[in-house]
Amino acid sequence: MTSVVVIMAMGIAYFLYKRYIPVIGLKCTDIQNIKDKNQVVILDVRDFPVANKTSIDGTMNIPLAYLKRYYHDLDKKMIYLVCAERQEANLSARFLKSKGYRVGGFMIKNEATPHPCRGKEAYGL
Repeated sequence: MTSVVVIMAMGIAYFLYKRYIPVIGLKCTDIQNIKDKNQVVILDVRDFPVANKTSIDGTMNIPLAYLKRYYHDLDKKMIYLVCAERQEANLSARFLKSKGYRVGGFMIKNEATPHPCRGKEAYGL
């Protein structure tokens, strides 16, 4: 009985770590200030309706739900993420790093966050 409880607790701890603990080295970046956009991939992992509502020019839109299926379409350049919330940034960055991609940063872009790198949710607090 105690081994079942321990295994369940470990599973819950892993789920919480993967989703809510910030990725080491992943910083909030204002993507509009990137100087050489030809050397990076700006990947929008928000859902299609959200991405179309507040679109950003020059981004490639692959929602987080489809990332496991279409990550092969990405170039092996530095990737910057556009996300609706910090959890999307954590999950996307962890997945892409596990596949050998370099993730340089993320930007929170939604209706509630007028400035991409300001506010509690941009830093995961």
